[in-house]
Amino acid sequence: MRHVNLNRAILGGFVGTLVMTVLMYVSPMVGAPKMDIAALLGSLVGHGAPAMMSRLWWAGMPGTS
Repeated sequence: MRHVNLNRAILGGFVGTLVMTVLMYVSPMVGAPKMDIAALLGSLVGHGAPAMMSRLWWAGMPGTS
């Protein structure tokens, strides 16, 4: 079994979150549509795009923080 370096895993998660956050803010400036990550994650649970502030939208919120 491989040894997992916890510090590298935490750093990788932080860097990935930082990159995604920057892309979310920069992409509308170059013509891409705004992204609602909570709606995206909620739609994965409910098999369809949830309306803003619905139960499925709230289900996607923990993944965005």
